[in-house]
Amino acid sequence: MLSFYQALRVKIFRLLLLSSFVLVSSTWGCSSYLGSKFLTDIDSDGVLNLEDNCPLISNAPANPGDPQDDMDTDNVGDACDNCPNDPNPPSNFGMPQDDKDEDGIGDACDDNSGR
Repeated sequence: MLSFYQALRVKIFRLLLLSSFVLVSSTWGCSSYLGSKFLTDIDSDGVLNLEDNCPLISNAPANPGDPQDDMDTDNVGDACDNCPNDPNPPSNFGMPQDDKDEDGIGDACDDNSGR
């Protein structure tokens, strides 16, 4: 299970990835405006992008209001997790899950010696 800070990093990454920040200036100064992309649902699975554990691939929960599938609880949805049975959150903020040999199988569960 991810620590609070790891889970927060994943949420912030999703926000930065799927949101647009626009600086709006006015005669009274500058204010920042958070674009509405994170309030949409790019993959049309019924979960807003900010809360979606797999925002670009549809992975609707079995019942509305239920959590999306994430068997290994690494905050990456099973539909886009390169290692769905073993926790392997991205090791670097803003980067995809580790897969050194780029075979589509995450390093956490890859028994290939070439990683």
